[in-house]
Amino acid sequence: MKLKEQILFRIEQLTSLYEAYTFLCNQKIIPKNFESKEAFQFAKDNLFILILSQLYSLFDKKSGLDLRKLDNSDELKKEIENDWKKIEKPITRIRHNLGFHGAKKIEGTKDATKAVKELGRGGITIAMGLFPKLKKWQILQSKNLNKIR
Repeated sequence: MKLKEQILFRIEQLTSLYEAYTFLCNQKIIPKNFESKEAFQFAKDNLFILILSQLYSLFDKKSGLDLRKLDNSDELKKEIENDWKKIEKPITRIRHNLGFHGAKKIEGTKDATKAVKELGRGGITIAMGLFPKLKKWQILQSKNLNKIR
């Protein structure tokens, strides 16, 4: 699978998680499989951290799935990249210390919690706004990919 196809697939995975998260956030009644309101909130919080970690993976210079490596002539992609720059540092700390890797020491967890606070409502709004943009970009790129084949 080529880099572009891998990225398009990763976006599909990410947007499906985002859609599940927004569905859970819009639930007025706690689903029966959760024993309490707190357990339900804990599940939503963990899914949120997973989504931020997956978002990071689209811009991970080390993994090779860095969206920025693809052609940069697309205006929507430039907008996505600019939004990412605004939230990259706190999300990186969240991902490394609370998300996929998890910190070995409590200091790392505390740093990730601090990064969530630093991200704040504005950063969370930017992050959540990236998902519809990524989905739109993915759909456009998939159509272009199919035209080439």
